[in-house]
Amino acid sequence: VELCDILYYDETTIYLIHNKYGFTSSIRELTNQILISAKRLRENLGNENPIFLKKIYNSLLEKGRNINELNEEEFINLFKNKKIKFVLAFTSNLTEDLIVEENIDKYISNIAKFSVVECSSEMKINYYDIYFKQIPRI
Repeated sequence: VELCDILYYDETTIYLIHNKYGFTSSIRELTNQILISAKRLRENLGNENPIFLKKIYNSLLEKGRNINELNEEEFINLFKNKKIKFVLAFTSNLTEDLIVEENIDKYISNIAKFSVVECSSEMKINYYDIYFKQIPRI
């Protein structure tokens, strides 16, 4: 299970960012990834021994990813001591880079629209805050 594509944190919050190109049916896959990740994280943080987070930490080390010189305990404490927010980030797949919120009628994928609504509901009820961010194509 992939925890996120990009992990970012500041003094108070940790952001688990998942991204995808296009507001198409591929958004369904992305919302499923977010829900699975949120469920695993919630379950893991409820355990005394957060095995899932330890595996993520070790995988990051093995892949040579930047971990800001955090040791395993510091990495795990990011999730225990900060507010957790998930972010669904995407770019437009239309020829003209239209903002989804203002031009929802131009985006034809009902699967994407439905998936975003369902994911938002389930996240708010069962897991963590979720934010949606359209990344402009420049």
